[in-house]
Amino acid sequence: MYKILLVDDEPEILDYLHDILAQHFAGTLDVTATSYSGEAMDIINAGKIDILITDIKMPEYTGFDLAEAARGTNSDIKIVFLTGHAHFDYAHNAIKMGCDDYILKTNAESEIAASIGKMLDVMADVRETDAPEISDTETMEYVKTYILEHLGEDLSLQKLSDAVYYNPSYLSRIFKQSTGEALSDFIINARIDKAKKLLRETRLKIYEVSQQAGFESVIYFNRMFKKKTEVSPKVYRQSQGMPNKFRK
Repeated sequence: MYKILLVDDEPEILDYLHDILAQHFAGTLDVTATSYSGEAMDIINAGKIDILITDIKMPEYTGFDLAEAARGTNSDIKIVFLTGHAHFDYAHNAIKMGCDDYILKTNAESEIAASIGKMLDVMADVRETDAPEISDTETMEYVKTYILEHLGEDLSLQKLSDAVYYNPSYLSRIFKQSTGEALSDFIINARIDKAKKLLRETRLKIYEVSQQAGFESVIYFNRMFKKKTEVSPKVYRQSQGMPNKFRK
């Protein structure tokens, strides 16, 4: 549901606008209305508003003041200015403010619903576009956590894809786009990090470290460990000051 703020110092205009929105967008808009610009400013500063519909000439704060404040809290806000007179200066300033529409109150009934409808369509398209990106980002964070918690288990691309219900090739591509690192490299680096920790902090033998870190064989483990660290697991353990009897 989109949050919309109606501001006009004439209560009858507010009621009129509220009726129009209720008639055309019931269940779509969360409408707040006020005839006091000071209260409107407090509402704007207190939370995010998706659409601001405001009169221009009002006591305390003008519609331009409210629009500027609203842009500061939500750069994507949609702004509609209402006015009872077709003043050139008003229209010019509205354009400079980057408003989305400028409507004469005499035309409100025929124009306001159409204007808001177009804005809602644009906002819905943006949300639909952003949603998969947000979902993919969250999923990649889950994949990384899953990997780190299951390093000693099967972490094949198919296994990970099944865990998040992604196509394997899509998962591989999105992981690289999201993290800047290939999925296979992330797994290897995580396993090497775990192996280094085990070599430093436990009395496990080299082949046991290899198994717990998730490597298929000690030979492959030795090769990958040396490739990543430039030393063998045995030499690495020795460099960490482990007692001689654990250097096997």
